[in-house]
Amino acid sequence: MEAFLRLHRPSVRWACMAGMRRADKLLWILTLVACLWIVPGMALAQVQTISAEQGKGLLIVDVGPGMFLLKIGGDLWQVMPAPNAKVEVVGTASRAMLQPGQFISCFVALDEFGKATESVTRVTFPGSGTTGVTAGGLGLGEEGAKRVSGKRPAGSYMVLGKIKAVKDNTVTVQAGKEKFDLTVPAGIELIVNTPNIGLASKGDTIDVEGQYQQPGQLLASSITVTLANPLEPPSKQKPSKKQPVAP
Repeated sequence: MEAFLRLHRPSVRWACMAGMRRADKLLWILTLVACLWIVPGMALAQVQTISAEQGKGLLIVDVGPGMFLLKIGGDLWQVMPAPNAKVEVVGTASRAMLQPGQFISCFVALDEFGKATESVTRVTFPGSGTTGVTAGGLGLGEEGAKRVSGKRPAGSYMVLGKIKAVKDNTVTVQAGKEKFDLTVPAGIELIVNTPNIGLASKGDTIDVEGQYQQPGQLLASSITVTLANPLEPPSKQKPSKKQPVAP
């Protein structure tokens, strides 16, 4: 518990669970799952559940690599996502997130030549995804489609891709083999909706469901984190200069 409560480096948040060795994570899961089975000479441990109602609107006390520390009913609980758990992190993002390298999605009005005809009204940060252009509501992907008259009828499309450049209110997005120059006015909605659990931090709220055999250790099957503050881009730390070695 002491190790879990130790303050983690800021980079852990953006590295998600990469800082946690696979062997350590697997051992944690196997240990918890093993508690759900019969131990020779002992009675079968009863599996209990934290329901959606019990786990709603809880405050994250602290975070560790791939784990949370919560208070449920006044007691501290370690929470870890189960394999194939449903995970969602939602909230808002600061405008500073509109920077090269960030993956975004947004609905765009395109003419028949693939040019944006209207300003974007909302930008979503899903964390990652498949780049391309999708017809709104139809699920028809057109990744890398050429801009040829009649190839894509004028209309509203979902554009998914990485930001290549930002100049004033113009954001250039690379979606497959195509580039789109999108007008993103100040004050529009910037939304976070991602399964990247590594973005969660102390002070965020969480809705959680899951099972446990031993109180205080929960294997969560469903996790929804609501960010307390707008998401900011990862800080860029300059490497420290090496001091010359004295002769």
